[in-house]
Amino acid sequence: MLKDSASLLNVAVAAGGSGPVIIVTDEADLTNVTQLTDALTAQISSGTQHVIVDLARLRFANPAAIRVLAVAVWRSNIELCGLSWGHAAW
Repeated sequence: MLKDSASLLNVAVAAGGSGPVIIVTDEADLTNVTQLTDALTAQISSGTQHVIVDLARLRFANPAAIRVLAVAVWRSNIELCGLSWGHAAW
C-alpha cells in the first residue's frame, strides 16, 4: 500500500478476476495526486490489459485527481467503479 505520512490518500493494488484492482481510499487532492498517478502508471506501463480502479471508499477528489482518472480512462483500458455522489456539504 502506498501512503504518504502527511497524506490522507491510500492507494493499494490487489488481484482481481479480470486484472489488477487499484483501491483508492480517503481523500485525493493536489498534495497527494502523484500517488494515484504512480499507481496508474505502473499498471499501464506493465502492459496490463484491464485495470479496475475502485473508488468506493474515496471520500473526496479535487479536480487534479479527477483529471488524472479521466486521462487514465481515456488513454487505457481502465474501468472506474464505486463512484457515488454521496452527501455533499453545501
